[in-house]
Amino acid sequence: MQPYDVGTALAVLAELAPPSVAAVATLISIDPCELTGAQQVNQLKALDRQASWIAVCQAQVLAAMDIPVDRAAQSGGPVPAGRPELVAGPGSPGWTELEVAAALRLSPMAAARRLDFARELCSRLPGSRTALAGGRIGFLHALTITETTGPLTGALGRCGGGPGAAAGGRAVGRAAPPQSVPGGHLR
Repeated sequence: MQPYDVGTALAVLAELAPPSVAAVATLISIDPCELTGAQQVNQLKALDRQASWIAVCQAQVLAAMDIPVDRAAQSGGPVPAGRPELVAGPGSPGWTELEVAAALRLSPMAAARRLDFARELCSRLPGSRTALAGGRIGFLHALTITETTGPLTGALGRCGGGPGAAAGGRAVGRAAPPQSVPGGHLR
């Protein structure tokens, strides 16, 4: 058995290996102070790929939380006629934003932005979701894509809603990595 080569492992994790729990465990077990500059860069790139994968996992949870629910069933009773605002809890206006804000220690506005991101990524932008899960784009790339394509209407706005829309979503996903500059901004 060959000795463990940290430099090679980091290079593989930074570029080739799919994101996974095992990859996260390996990366956090490596002390960056014991690495060369090039190895530190590879560790940083590999950690960013893992963070992208985790961002998709979190988006899926947020999107599931944002699914409308039957407020009467959740509250344990009927909704007063013409007064749905009297039923507090899951499904009532603003409930999800407040729950996410409290859970993630965010402002309600920041929580709403995260929910919008998750909703768009998980429903309308499957190509971007796949690219993020694979670490080919970062969270900020995906956020920029969801926020800039959100106002689009028709087939282009529904990347994944039809043949033309899917092509538009794939084009954005392919263009994002080479279009990025240091700091993670899309050009």
